[in-house]
Order: sequence, then C-alpha cells, then structure tokens
Amino acid sequence: MARECTLQTVPGSAARRGLLAALAALWLLMAGRPATAAPANTLTVGDLSATVSTYDGLFAGTGLMLTFRGRPIISRSAVSIAAPDWSQGYFTLSRVRPRVEQATIPGGKRLALHVANDVVEMTYTVDLLEGNRAVLDLQGTLRKEAPAILEYNAGCLSSVVLAGEPYQADTTEGAREGRIPFWSSGTSPKAAMVLPPLRRLQIASRLGTLRIAVAGDAPGLDFYDARMVPQSWLQERPVFWLGYLAAPIQTGRPFHSRIELQITATDAVPAPAPPAATPKALPVRDVPALRQPAEDDETRVIPAPREWRPGRGTFVLNGETRILFAADAGSRRAARELRDRLRAEFGVRVPTAAATAGHDRRNAILIGTLGSAPTRKWLAAAGAEPVRQAEGYLLRAAPGSVLIAGADARGALYGVFTLLQMLQRDNAATPAASLRLPAAVIRDWPALPVRGVHLLTDHWSTFLHRDLIRNVLAPHKINTILLECEYVKWDRHPELHMPWGMEKEEVRALLALARDYHIEVIPLVQTLGHVGWMFRNNQHLDLAEDPQAKYAYCPSNPRSYELVFDVFDEALALFDNPRYFHIGHDEFTHRGKFAQEGPCKGRRVADLFVEDTIKLRDYLAARGARTLMWGDMLLGPGEGRDATHAKSQAEAEELRARLPKDILITDWHYVPAPDYPSLRLFRQAGFETWAATWQNPRNVHGFAQAAATHATGLIQTTWTGYNGNITAIRREFPQFWAYLLAAEYAWSPDAPPLDEVTATMPRRFVRAWPALPHPSGEQAGFTVDLTPLAQLPWQDTPRRDGWLGYGPTYDLSALPSGEQRLGDTLFLLPETRKAVALAAPLLPARYPESMTIPVGRTAAELTFLLATGWETAEGETVGQLVVCYADGTQMPVPLRYGWNIRAVRDPRLAFQAPVVWEGKTAGGDSLYLRAHTVRNPLPTKEVAAVQVTAGGGDAAPLVLALSGTQTAPARSPGGR
Repeated sequence: MARECTLQTVPGSAARRGLLAALAALWLLMAGRPATAAPANTLTVGDLSATVSTYDGLFAGTGLMLTFRGRPIISRSAVSIAAPDWSQGYFTLSRVRPRVEQATIPGGKRLALHVANDVVEMTYTVDLLEGNRAVLDLQGTLRKEAPAILEYNAGCLSSVVLAGEPYQADTTEGAREGRIPFWSSGTSPKAAMVLPPLRRLQIASRLGTLRIAVAGDAPGLDFYDARMVPQSWLQERPVFWLGYLAAPIQTGRPFHSRIELQITATDAVPAPAPPAATPKALPVRDVPALRQPAEDDETRVIPAPREWRPGRGTFVLNGETRILFAADAGSRRAARELRDRLRAEFGVRVPTAAATAGHDRRNAILIGTLGSAPTRKWLAAAGAEPVRQAEGYLLRAAPGSVLIAGADARGALYGVFTLLQMLQRDNAATPAASLRLPAAVIRDWPALPVRGVHLLTDHWSTFLHRDLIRNVLAPHKINTILLECEYVKWDRHPELHMPWGMEKEEVRALLALARDYHIEVIPLVQTLGHVGWMFRNNQHLDLAEDPQAKYAYCPSNPRSYELVFDVFDEALALFDNPRYFHIGHDEFTHRGKFAQEGPCKGRRVADLFVEDTIKLRDYLAARGARTLMWGDMLLGPGEGRDATHAKSQAEAEELRARLPKDILITDWHYVPAPDYPSLRLFRQAGFETWAATWQNPRNVHGFAQAAATHATGLIQTTWTGYNGNITAIRREFPQFWAYLLAAEYAWSPDAPPLDEVTATMPRRFVRAWPALPHPSGEQAGFTVDLTPLAQLPWQDTPRRDGWLGYGPTYDLSALPSGEQRLGDTLFLLPETRKAVALAAPLLPARYPESMTIPVGRTAAELTFLLATGWETAEGETVGQLVVCYADGTQMPVPLRYGWNIRAVRDPRLAFQAPVVWEGKTAGGDSLYLRAHTVRNPLPTKEVAAVQVTAGGGDAAPLVLALSGTQTAPARSPGGR
C-alpha cells in the first residue's frame, strides 16, 4: 500500500528555508486576500438559509444569497432604475444604505429592506417559510419625474444545480417542457434567453424539485443563461438570470413583484463507488520524448510586421557571434538588451562592441539607428532601403550577418525584440548553445503612434508592473503606460494614506524602468467623480457633493481645488514634468447626489462640468502638461454602443463645443460594435483622440481598426481593482492577455485575423511570464498508469449512473484511451476509460475525499490531465495536489478554478492550464481537457507520491492522466 502523504514541517538547511519562503510567497500570490464584504443579514428556516448583503459606503452590496442544505441556489440579486435607453442610471439598490428590519412571521422569518429618497420609495422583502419556501417581494413607487424602467434581478440561479435537468413551464407563449441548456452559446441576454417570459417554472434539479412562480398580475419573468454573458459580476459564478430586464414604471404609480420559490428535496443517497485499488506502486513507463513542444506559434512575431520577405538560408547565432553597435545611445541600449536576453533566456553568451571601420562583419549582428554613420554604411553595403517612419526598423537576416537599422532608438530596440521572437533552437548544431534565425528582410513600423496600457497602482503592483514591462509590454512594442496613481502616498496628505498605497520611491523605480525601455508613463489622478481617494479615512467630507456617497467633490468649493492641486503638484514633480496628465472625469454623476444641495444646488451640471474641466486644464497647461480626460460625458445617447453619459445629444454637442480643443480625449468603449462613430464626432469637434479598449477581443480588434483611421493612439485599460494586484493575473487573466491583442492591432490593425490570434495570445502571455514553466525542446520523462486507481467511467449509461449522471448524450465518449499526445505531452489514459474522481455532492456515486497516486521517481515537472465536472466561482479552491517526497517533506499546490483547472464544459482560459484536448458530446456540446504542469523545485529528490484532495464543493478535481519530465525545461523562444 502506498504510504499516505501527510503534511508536516521538517527542519532543513538555509537553502530549504529559502525554498519554503519562496513557496510561501507563491501560495500567497495564488491565494490572495479575502475581500472586505458589505454588511450581511441572515435568516435560516428549515433547510433554507438567506443572506442579504447591503452597501456599507464603500463596497457594493451583492443582494440575496439563498442556500439549500448549504448548496447555493441563488448567489446574488439586484434592483436598478434607469432611463429606458440606459443613458442614465437613477437608482441602484446595491449602492444605497437601506433601513433593515428582521422579524418573525407566521411560519417563518422575514428580512425587509426599506429605501426612501428622491428617486424611489421601495421595500424589498425576503421571507423564509416552513416547507422550504421562499418569497421575494419587491414593491414601491417611483418619485422621479422621468421616463424609467425597472431592472430587477430576483436571483442568479446556480447553473450547476439546474443545467441539463428537465423542466416544465407556463410562459406567455403557452406551456413548454424540455431540458435546461446543458451549455450556453449566447453572449447577450436576448440571445441567451431560455424561455419566453414565464409565469411558472418547475425544474427537477440535482437537489430536488425547484418550483418558481410569479404571483398576481406582474409580467412574466425573464430567464436567461448568463454563463457566457461577459459582465464580470455574472462571471463570478455560472448562473441563470431570473427577473425583469426592463419593466416600464411610471411616476407616482406603484409597482409590485412577488416571486415564490419552493424546493422539495431529493433524499436518495448515491451509492458508494466501487473501491479503488490501493497499490504500493503503479506501472510507470519511461518515454524518451515525453514532451515535444509544437512550433505552431513559438516564432510568431507579435505584433506582426508590416512587410516580411523570406530569404534563403539561416543565420546561426552562437558563442562566436558578435554584436556590433553604432556609437549613439539608442544603438547601445538595443545591443545591451539583445546581449542580456540571449544570455538569460537562451544561455548563449555573445560579446558586444562598438563598431569601427575595420570590424569584420561576418557572423555579426549589426545594430544602429539612422542617425549614425555606421548604420548608413551598413545599409549601403547591403543595398537595403531604410525604414524612416518613427519607431520603424529594418531587419535583414542573411546567413553571414544580421542588420537591424532603426529609424530611431525605439525602432532599434523593437528590431531586437522582433529578432528575439524569431529565434529557434538549433538542436543539430555542434555548439551546445546555438540558435537559428531564418533569413528574411523585414520592414516594419506602427500604424498608431501611441500604443498604451492603463494600469492601477498599489503596493503589490511594484512586482506586477516590473514583470509586465520587461516581459510583456516592451517586447511587444507598447510605448505608453497610463498609470492611475491617486492612491500613491502623497507627502502633503498623509491623512489619506492607505496601507496598500504605493510609495513614491516605488513609483520612481517604475518610471526608471519604463524610461529604460522607451515607455512614456502618464499620470492619471481621478477628478470630479470617482474621487473616493479624497475621502479615505473619512477625511475631507466637507468637500463632498454627497458625503454619504463619497464619490464626487464639490466644484463650487475652492478648497476642493486646494487638495486636488496639492496632489497635481506632487504628481508633476514625481513624474518629472510629464508631457501629458490625465484627469479622469468620467461618470461623475453616477453615484450619490450631484448639484442637488449645497453651493452647487440649482446650477446646471453641464456648466459645473465645463468650469471644472477648464480650471484643471489651465492649471496643468501653466505647468507644461497637456490634459487628457475620458470621453463618456461628452457623448449622448445614440453616439456609441456604451459610454454615452451626457443627458442628451444636444448636451453632448454643447460640451464638445465649449471645451478647449487641446484637451486630448481618451474615448472608452468596451462593447463590440460594427462602428465607433464617437471617434469621428470628436475629430469633427476638433479634438485629438485615443481609443480606449478593454478585454473583449472583438472590441479590441474593431476599435483599433477604427482608431487607425480616426485617432492617434490606443489604450488598453485594466480594471482589476486596487489593493489586489498581487492576485490580479490569476483573477483577471483575460484582461492581461488582451495586452498582446492590443499590441498586435495598434501596430498592425488589419492583420492577422482575430480568430487566429485569440488562440495564440494567451499561450504567448503564459510563456512570457517569468514565474511559470516555459518548456522548450524535446524532454524525456515517464507516464503513470492510473488504471488501478481510476473509478469514474467517462462513458455514461441510460441510467445516468456514470460520468456526471446526465446520460450518454453528455459524457466523454469522444475521448480516446491509451497513449495520446495531447498538446506537447504524451499521456497514458486508462484503457478502462475511467478517471480518478474525488468526492463531489452531485456525482452519481460517492467517491473518496482524497486519493494517493504513487510515483516513485525524480521529476523536474509533473503534468496532470484534469478537469472538474461542474463550474464554480472564479478563484474558488476546488481541491489540492500535494507532492510528497521520499524523505517525508511535501509541497502543496492548490487547485483554484480559473487558475489551473476548469470544468470539462468551460471554454474559458485558465492561466496555468492550457486546453490540450477538445471534443464534443454525442449531443454536440463542446468539451475541454486541460494540462496543469507543476514545476518541482527539488528535481533531484524522489517524488514518492502525489495526494489529490477534494475541496468540498461541487467542482471537485477529476484526474485522467499523469506524466512527468526528468529534464529541467529551458526558456522558450516565445518567452520574452
């Protein structure tokens, strides 16, 4: 019997203690810190528990969470009132502080939230009653004199409990029955609607029969599959949305919705699964070429060069190669970058020297800018036409030598980064460390002069931003960082300091690093709205337009500007008198009251906005900085798909006409659209504009193409929140790999096709990140036969007692068994067509909480083919791998959803677990298996076993195969 892997602490050497400290830092990176929650109120009656969280003045409330025997049924709810076209939001329950009452009522308990303000008088009640019943009652009256709609999300219902299960419904179009969609294909509420508006819905869920009914004469409920709808709050958990998307309401007329839910439990206990064997050892087979990385996108250049003409032959780069550079600073800097990266990433040491007239150019890489005489001589000798566009370069690779001629210092550096991406390891060459560079002539220059990324600062971002600049931004030709920095610890206002704020010394270090890579850093300090930084620690509330909201300052109070200009002055000095300064200025009327009380009462919001903007612009202009601002408040309804927050088109036109035209507009739109007319509107009004995109690939692609015609730059925004950058990449990976997408299309908007690069960019980002494994070249290793341990058939039966219990239409029958190369790794999938399963409450049988997999080998890496059966919340711990060494020490590796594991049906990216197999169910639904590679920091120590443990939730790990490599991987050519 394999020895049980037990967690223990053992004394060790200083090296071991250092290793454990490094691992502790990594675990902190993966685990993150718990977020502060808004106040909650909880009721429990029978098997049902209800928790309602409300706004605490800083964190938005998430509404209702309803659980049945500890399993989530509803994860959140929301109530909003807005203009019919959503040009204005009037009220959001999650952003106000209601009066809360708890009471005991006949047969149960009640929690009531009461709100009364200028917009609405409303009561939201949650009743829990005997018989596992819940009643959600919303009633109130609109006070605001304006056309309005009610969006009422009565509940986000767990898709894990509902998906694939049979239903019966009464809808506005008659009776319906069928199965709840097993997987969603709709990316908008309209496209993902499951049923017509419904009056009654009954679902035979995994937990029991769920009945939902709307009482009275209220309209039918909207019910859509939100699993693919790209709102971040919907992505927290896989859910179905229930409620009213847009119910018209009228001033002075009451509105009322009463929704009743009941769960009748299914108390059948799954039978225990057949016990797995407990062998002392498993069959292990040595494989000389276990890992064979594909070269599909290893040498793809990102961004794609504008002109590329392949040549004949190859330049071999080895220790005999020399780097010769022209005498100017830009050439010297580019040569240093090439020398250092060849050594660090490829293990090739190449000497550098300033070019002289007598230098032999054979087996040399020549680097220069057009301003230097040697560069002009090299170009003439090669008969090459230089690239003269700013930031452009010529790269001419021939068997005898390589020439990089940059139009300027940036161009020379960008030519180096293109060369590095083109390099291939030369396994056939005699020298141990040799590289191949295919012969080619590349002429390249950017479409947009400004190609930027917007970043947020906190204490942890020192490390994040350093690695982003070195490994992602600079190598992919990003030349601008818009650094949102209002939470820097400014000397003049220590009363506003937050523990996680960035120190000024950290900012200076970041600026120095960016400058070294020719990246311009622009400070952004939010003004007018989004100025919660001014009121931190409950300071300066006398400057707030609405002290309860703590969101906007009073533009009629001169002391507001004393504080703002204090910070401006420090920021200007810290950023060494920057050319640009971004003042924010978006969404300033979105929270709390504005111009309704105090000195601003009775004044037009448009006038206050214009006066404030001009005051800030004039202050910055006097100090040599050009003002940037967001553009949403200058656009009215119909002038874009989103970010049109002026009251009307007439007001938007007025504001555009009144503002100084030297203000540069960052025009943000995050919704994909066939056209972005706002860029033309700003240009027609006399403004220079940069497009600002977010994480949706179609948004980045389409907006970049529009910007190439109507704008001068593109900024890829980042919205990961403050005080969380230590875990930002894990939590928000799509935002980060989108940097490469933005780099691609800001440089070359027309190519390559979007569907081609969206598969490449996540892999390239992972290879570029220094903390992750970067395998390259063939590696020996071994496969582990899991057959004796595997107990969950991946083929289901009509009785629904195999795989996940949905029947053979929804199983893994398409997955082959035996030796299979998936991705770059060879796996042995059990011939019994079974997986190792851990306990999950919704599986058709009961499985163990943990399983020990004997290994008995040394390993540089262990690669697991795995998945979960169901989706869960992003970042949730679904289990753990514990690597157990023969000497009794161990290394735990948490399995976190979205980071290194996802459900077999979930197509989204997982940062540390790329998809290596895709297939389809018999019913036509897509399936995905991922490979998670664990790098072993102690590759010479025998790995006795790996213990796999379930996390106690629905999404327990399923392990289908395990392989190990025995040669430490080298950095890949794509790992810039």
